[in-house]
Amino acid sequence: MSKTWKTRPSQILGIDDSVIAYWFDRAIFYFGVSYENDIQDATKDAKGEAQAERAASVVLQRWLQDNIEISAPPLTSDKPKFRDPAEMLK
Repeated sequence: MSKTWKTRPSQILGIDDSVIAYWFDRAIFYFGVSYENDIQDATKDAKGEAQAERAASVVLQRWLQDNIEISAPPLTSDKPKFRDPAEMLK
């Protein structure tokens, strides 16, 4: 964003407080670097342009998901996969 418009993200949004502007710019930078690294990791082993584009698309979809609840517990099955070894001792 800064390279494209030659201005900081905090200036685009009109953030006047220098401390808040610093942390906002830093957060945007961290987000951008993390996203670009994920794209590079996903596309580095691609055998062609089409495969690289599909891998990048998957990364984009993962980053744009908004239906994930952070506080939600992991999904578990009602049926255990293995028998409890302690049941043999009962």
